[in-house]
Amino acid sequence: MNLSEFGNVFREIEKQLDPPRPLGGDYQTLASASGRNQVDIVVLGTKPNPTGLLLQHHEPTLYELRNHLLKEDMRRSDVVNA
Repeated sequence: MNLSEFGNVFREIEKQLDPPRPLGGDYQTLASASGRNQVDIVVLGTKPNPTGLLLQHHEPTLYELRNHLLKEDMRRSDVVNA
């Protein structure tokens, strides 16, 4: 996979995680799993691209990101398989 394809993958992840979900599995759940406190998560939600900002700051490996997305609190296999 080349660099532009990685960018496309991350844009797709952002598109799927940015919208808030009442039952979790969005950027807020990922932020919490990444160690962010509630105040940071609220502030993150005021930004136009919360998932992108979170991934830039946290810089998880693809393996770590996949594991977070598949955990019980996220349950986002749809994002992993996209």
